[in-house]
Amino acid sequence: MGHPITDIQENCGMVSFVYDGGCLIGTPEALEPENITEDGFSVKWTSVEGADYYQVMLSGVLYDTEDTHYSFAGLERGGMYYYKVRAVLGDVYGEWSNTVNVDLSDITNIKDVKASSVCQIFDLLGRRVSHPGRGIYILNDRKKVMVF
Repeated sequence: MGHPITDIQENCGMVSFVYDGGCLIGTPEALEPENITEDGFSVKWTSVEGADYYQVMLSGVLYDTEDTHYSFAGLERGGMYYYKVRAVLGDVYGEWSNTVNVDLSDITNIKDVKASSVCQIFDLLGRRVSHPGRGIYILNDRKKVMVF
C-alpha cells in the first residue's frame, strides 16, 4: 500500500525494478480495555508507522483490522481473557505487543442500585415493631410475611 518502486530499467523488452516493501517502525502498545460489560469490551493500541493492518489476538484467536481499536461482544459471561496486538506489513509480521488481561467475572450491568439500612417491620395488626422477637411480621409495608 503506497510503497515505492525504484530503479526501473528496461533491457531487451525485460523490465526490472526494485520494490521497497517498507518496514514496520515500532511495536504497538496494547492499552487498557474500555466499555467493559459482562460479555464484552473494547480494546485500543498505539499505531505503528508503516502498518498495513493489525492482528489482535484474543485468548488465542486472531482478528484482523485496519483500525487501532476493536470491540468484542458475546463473550462468555464471567470469563477471563487476554489480548495482544501486532502490526502487519505485507507478509511481514511485527512483534507482539504487551499482553493485557481482562476479567469479566466482577462485571455486572446492574446500575444505580441504592441500598437502605432502614427496615420497617410491622406486626400482623399493622403496628410498627422496633425490636422484633420470634413471630410473623410484615416487612416494609409490602405485605411480605417473614418469620424471625
